[in-house]
Amino acid sequence: RLQHPYLGIFLGFLANALENKGQFKDAEYYYRRALEMYETIPGYYESSINCNNNLAKLLCKKGDYAGAETLFRRALAICEKVLGNEHPNTARTLHNMGELFHSMGDHGGAESHLSRALAIKEKVLGKEHLDTGASINSMVLLLKSKGNYVDAEMLSRRALDICEKVLGKEHPDTIATRYNLAQLLRDKGDHKGAAPLYRQLIEIYEELLKKNVPILPQILNMFATGSNNLAFHTLVPERNWKEAEYYYKKAIEIFNKVPDPVEVANSEMNLQTMFHLSGQPVDIERVKALTRILEEVKDKRAEKGQKILKEILKKQELL
Repeated sequence: RLQHPYLGIFLGFLANALENKGQFKDAEYYYRRALEMYETIPGYYESSINCNNNLAKLLCKKGDYAGAETLFRRALAICEKVLGNEHPNTARTLHNMGELFHSMGDHGGAESHLSRALAIKEKVLGKEHLDTGASINSMVLLLKSKGNYVDAEMLSRRALDICEKVLGKEHPDTIATRYNLAQLLRDKGDHKGAAPLYRQLIEIYEELLKKNVPILPQILNMFATGSNNLAFHTLVPERNWKEAEYYYKKAIEIFNKVPDPVEVANSEMNLQTMFHLSGQPVDIERVKALTRILEEVKDKRAEKGQKILKEILKKQELL
């Protein structure tokens, strides 16, 4: 076989393209070909490190955590031996290992590796570098899964500050970070704190529409979920029916653009529930149809429709 570093680069690009298309088996084959090549050519340590990391992340997607850990450890050994303990590639490999351990449920291993990665990035790249922000976000997810909402919120606000300064408020990564902070506050029961973040998301959505900026489906989903959550968790409990109706309808509009028919059905159901709670007319036939949509996909939120229908029928019997 021809052994040349440029061929290794080509094989790596090919593997990455196949991975992005979901062709994991072929991608793994070409990553291994590239890795085999780098390991036989002296001096291409960083290429070998990157290839080990890329192949390991692919194995993570396939659920082969043991294989991924072996490759990450190999990459880390090369990093520490050749590049040193405080090199950006050492930090990135530690970061990847931390995310792997988190996926495996090893919170201790995840925290130690992510903490090391974050400390190196802060020192070498700076506290406002995007790579530093990536490690902060991973720490946020870990702390949230451990129930440490206080530290998770502190780090999440720091990550958002980095994104806003470096990328601007309309960048997809900044939008995702704002959304994740809002969801974190929602999960800890701080709906008052989450509400302004959800409002900001809708404001950004409207600004992007005015500028005719294409919006990724996953970002649309965040806008829609934020709008629904603002109405559900804040405006309805406040009995602010007019605004709740506006944000539910906005959620329905955006979920239709994703498109996500199940979430459209849930937001429509929330709207009908709000009509019921506020004494406004309820479209009973629509509630029945929405309930069927949610029941067909075994979504527990169908219970909302069942509850409304029971209450309306009971009220009619009393009359």
